[in-house]
Amino acid sequence: MKIGDREDINWIGYNDKTPLDTALVSEADEVSDWLRSQGAKSWSELPRCP
Repeated sequence: MKIGDREDINWIGYNDKTPLDTALVSEADEVSDWLRSQGAKSWSELPRCP
């Protein structure tokens, strides 16, 4: 999912973590809730290429 013109809410970055993964590990509950409301997924929820 894209937010704005270029941002990908499920971008996989450092240590194969999405923004949601980082928020969950950091126990940032409000951020995690907002990300989920915007359609964010954790790395484990994203489809994989074979």
